[in-house]
Amino acid sequence: MFNTFYRHPKYFKWVVNSPIVQALPKKEKPTVFKEEQEIKLEKLCHKIDNELPDGSFAVGFPSADLTYDTSGQVSNLNVPMDRESIFASWIGAGFGIEVKGKQVWYTDNEEILWTIYEGWQVYRKQLNSSAINLKANEIDAWNAAWLHYNYDEEKITPHFMINNYVEREAPGSSKGDFGIKQLSWISMLFLLARKFNKYEQLTVFSSRYIFDKQKHVTLGFVNLNLPEVRRLSEFYSHLFGKSKVLSNRKLKDIYETEFKFGRACEFGSIGLRAILPKDLEKYMPGRSDKNEYFKLKDDEQSQITYSTYISWILAMLNNKDLMTLAEKATRMLRDYAAGDRNARTVRRNAIETLLSSKNKKELIDSLTAIVQDDSTTADVSNAIVGEVMLNIPLDNIPLFITLLRFKYVVPPTKN
Repeated sequence: MFNTFYRHPKYFKWVVNSPIVQALPKKEKPTVFKEEQEIKLEKLCHKIDNELPDGSFAVGFPSADLTYDTSGQVSNLNVPMDRESIFASWIGAGFGIEVKGKQVWYTDNEEILWTIYEGWQVYRKQLNSSAINLKANEIDAWNAAWLHYNYDEEKITPHFMINNYVEREAPGSSKGDFGIKQLSWISMLFLLARKFNKYEQLTVFSSRYIFDKQKHVTLGFVNLNLPEVRRLSEFYSHLFGKSKVLSNRKLKDIYETEFKFGRACEFGSIGLRAILPKDLEKYMPGRSDKNEYFKLKDDEQSQITYSTYISWILAMLNNKDLMTLAEKATRMLRDYAAGDRNARTVRRNAIETLLSSKNKKELIDSLTAIVQDDSTTADVSNAIVGEVMLNIPLDNIPLFITLLRFKYVVPPTKN
C-alpha cells in the first residue's frame, strides 16, 4: 500500500502533520526520491513503535494536544492499540468515498471495498501519466468516481476514460490542471441503491476534514435505506419511462434534494424523507406561507422538475392507485368548478379550501361541503375519504393533498 500511495511524487492522500508529508531537514534529505520516502517511512514506524497514538501518525485519531479542533471523540477509556492496528488506520483511510461537500463515507461492505481496491492501481497510472496533469491527494474523490464507473449500468464506454471524471482546476492553481469531479451524495445514494438491490440498508461512517481550518466534522454512523431509494426510481420509471422528453433522463442525474447531507442525517437514516426534492415544500399545504401552485411550463427543465416531484410524492405514499384516484378527483373538481355558472366563484373557493387542507379533518370537511353542493361528486369524494380513513397514514395526508394540487393545476404530460 505504501508503494502505491507514497513512493511517488504525487501522493494519494495527505495526512496532516505525519512524517510522510513533513519535509526532511536538509542534512537528512537524500538526492534520490525513493530513498527520501524510505527515511519518512522509518520515521513513521519509529513514532508508531515509541509514542502514544495521535493524529499525526495514526489516521483519524485526535491530535496530541487535546485543546485542538482535531480532538473530537476523545475518550478516557484506555483502548488497546497495537502496531498493526495503527498501520491498518492508514490502509483504511484509503477506502474513503468522497461526495460533494467534502463529506467522506466509509463502509465495511466487502464488495465495495474490493472494488475500490482494484481502482488504486488505475489511479496511480492516471497520476503518473504525462497525458493529463492530475492533482494529487484525491484518493477519496477517485474512489467515488471509480465506484460510479463500475456500478453505473448505463455507462456508454466499456473501458475507463479519465476524461469523463475530471474537471479543470481554477486558473492559477499550482496543484494541477485537473481534479476529480465530485459526485453529489444523492447520486452516490442512487448508485448504491441500484447496485445492491438485495440489501435492506447499507451503513456508512461519515466524516469530513476541513483542511484550511485543520479540524474534523464527523457525522458518525448513518444508515442508507436502499429499498426506499429504489422505490423512488421504480415510480419514476413507471410514470415517465415512456415520455419522449424524460425516458433518457436518469433520476440520479437530475435529482436535486432540499437538504445537504449533514441536514439529511438528522432524519436518523437516509431514506425518502431525507431526499425531499428541492423547493417542493413551497407547494405543500402548511409548509409555506405562500401556498403556491406549481406552474408547468413548456420546457424540458419544468417537465423534469414536475416528474421528480410527482415520483417522490407517490414513492412516499407507496401506492400507485393513488395516482389514478388523484386524476379522477381532479377531473371531478374541474367538472364541479364549471358546472354552475352562477356559482363559479363559490365553487372555486370551495376547491381552494379543499386543496389547502392541512390534515384529514380539513380534507373531509371540504369534501363534505362539495358533496352537499353537488351530489354528482359523491362517488369520487367517498373513494377519497375511504383511502384517507383506511390506507393513508396521518402524516402522509398532506402529501396526498399535494398530489391533488399538482394534478388539478397541471394538465396531463404529453408522451
